[in-house]
Amino acid sequence: MSLFLKIEKGFTKPRIYKFFSLCFLLLFTFIVLVYQNGYFSISFIKDGRDSEQITTDTQSGKTTGKSTSLPNYEIGDEDEEYDIEYARKYIFELRKAQNISKIGLTAGENKTEEEIDDETPIYKSSLDLIEEGYKLSYADYKKDSFVIGQIKLEGISKEYTQGMKNLLAYRIVRPEQDGIPYTQSYIKSQARLTLEPYMGYIIHTSKGKQLIKNSYGTLLGSFEGGSFMPAYTRDNDDRPLFFINNVFNKYYYLDEATGQFVLSDYNEKKDSRGLFFDYNPDFGKSDNDIQRLYTIEKKLIPDPDYDPSTEGKNGENLLSAPPEYNFLSLITGRNNVNIRKLYTAVENINVFDDEDTSSPETTTPPETTTSPETTTPPDTTTPPDTTTPPDTTTPPDTTTPPDTTTSPETTTPPETTTPPETTGSEETTTPPDTTDPEETTTPPDTTDPEETTTPPDTTDPEETTTPPDTTEPVIDPPMIEIEIFKGAYGYRRGREITGYQFPILYNFSGGFGCVVYENGNLMFVRTNGYVGITGTRYYFNENGRYVLASYVEPLIRGVESLGYYYFDEGLVRVRQLDIDSVHKSKVTGDYDYLIYTDGKRFNIPSGYTLVSYSDGILLLEKNGYYGYYHKNGYWVAQPIFTYARPFVEGLGVIGFKGSKKGVIDTAGNVVVPFAYEAISDISSGIMIGYRAEDGWAVLGKFTK
Repeated sequence: MSLFLKIEKGFTKPRIYKFFSLCFLLLFTFIVLVYQNGYFSISFIKDGRDSEQITTDTQSGKTTGKSTSLPNYEIGDEDEEYDIEYARKYIFELRKAQNISKIGLTAGENKTEEEIDDETPIYKSSLDLIEEGYKLSYADYKKDSFVIGQIKLEGISKEYTQGMKNLLAYRIVRPEQDGIPYTQSYIKSQARLTLEPYMGYIIHTSKGKQLIKNSYGTLLGSFEGGSFMPAYTRDNDDRPLFFINNVFNKYYYLDEATGQFVLSDYNEKKDSRGLFFDYNPDFGKSDNDIQRLYTIEKKLIPDPDYDPSTEGKNGENLLSAPPEYNFLSLITGRNNVNIRKLYTAVENINVFDDEDTSSPETTTPPETTTSPETTTPPDTTTPPDTTTPPDTTTPPDTTTPPDTTTSPETTTPPETTTPPETTGSEETTTPPDTTDPEETTTPPDTTDPEETTTPPDTTDPEETTTPPDTTEPVIDPPMIEIEIFKGAYGYRRGREITGYQFPILYNFSGGFGCVVYENGNLMFVRTNGYVGITGTRYYFNENGRYVLASYVEPLIRGVESLGYYYFDEGLVRVRQLDIDSVHKSKVTGDYDYLIYTDGKRFNIPSGYTLVSYSDGILLLEKNGYYGYYHKNGYWVAQPIFTYARPFVEGLGVIGFKGSKKGVIDTAGNVVVPFAYEAISDISSGIMIGYRAEDGWAVLGKFTK
């Protein structure tokens, strides 16, 4: 009882305060550590962004953009299930309407398929339009100045498909380990149509042949089926490019005079416009006098794929491999790689092990490893042999370990050795120091007369310094030359407004040029050469995690990413990637936004996903239904459709899967009636439609 009273008296109030303060401090430290390691989030912290980390050009306005990932569908994928009864609610109204912007606000009538179908649409002939002074145009469609005409082709069957074809597609890859993004190409299959538009050409597949015709139907060349495929890019002369015989590191264009393919000097690093799809010649071109300038640095590096055991036979088919699977294509091909870091890594490549690259003097002669006498201490304790002065004074200490004068504990460091005392008879009775790593190149017991007679070749000073060369000769790997591109913005005469510092950059639009830095961050440069929109900032996300947000390249580089890189009517599409500030490899958010030239975000309608942006029109999706939303804040086409394509050249293809489709302009006016089961994207002024009743129809945009 007395002991308890003593403890109670000793536990005064100040000590109680100190005790609880210490407990609170420990608890707070524990909570912070657990939070940093991601075991929980502070959900009530909405946005505590660090104002010092935010530039004035990346202020965010109100937005409803949501976290998105790569969609598991392609735009208007016909393979998905569709509800024909749902389509019937709206088709009848769409067939009668001149403008579709109001359709869908009230419940549509449910009509039968027979009531929906009507006569084939009638268009003026292209020959008649040409006689009237019209010509094909890929300019944006305007209702008052454009007309739709039909281009007649001979020998076209009603067959819709003839099998499958391969297409080369591109996506951005950001490895989790090093975080260096690059472009990866892959092959995807798609239905081969009887007629396909491609950058103003018409590809006609018939009887195992692929015929290439111009926009007016004139035959340009005939080739075996599958011998070529569109590359979905253009060279600097705006010629559409092709791949030949499934070789994807060489580009060809069609010589219309001879009807043959010619090798192009297209270089994706310098000539690419960012996206690969059926775009017109004006897409991705600079809208001012500022151009992309490049300098090329050539460096010689050891071939990282060289293997001496194969005697140079490896790597014969290196360039024919798919670009994402070989090293050369990463640094010289179409892949957007962090060149500087990659080259640094190559410089440090060692094709041999550390032991093999050591100098010949450090190698152990094979005779000393097989001599049992060198590891037998009892032989070194024989007094009569170790006291012979003549033997201890001859050879001149070049083969004598310097530590033989020490006491029996001869494992001391090399600095304890005294070479002049090697003539002492008592010290020579100690076992030789065979544990010294610096002296392992010579037989450790060569000072003992009895032991030096066993390996005859170790007693000769010349032999010990130059042991037999038993190692394989070092074969230097062959050197290869690589080209490192560095880009800058400037004028045609070569005057730069920026330094040569960008591995990737795109042409100017709307007063900004899009650049991609070596770390993969995407930014926008002003016409004065300074960065205007960085997109990089720290903030607390909706889960209370402190993250680093950066603008990066899109996941896909096809028409699905239309709206990236170039400002279009004051808006550009960006992808924001959020990385946890503690776990650097942990992605906490992947968002798709539209931003203005001041960096503020466009307010997308709540709950909708941005699919594409072009011509001032947002293609939005929600629960499998699509609609066109104007940048000024109203619906051009209500989100009731199950099929829609991005706007191209001022026109959009929209409708229902498994049912009718039509074409509208940016105001919602019907340009091509909803009478076709399939309509292609607009391709440099032409589009191709298909009706089961009438077959194929090649339509063109004509203007004076």
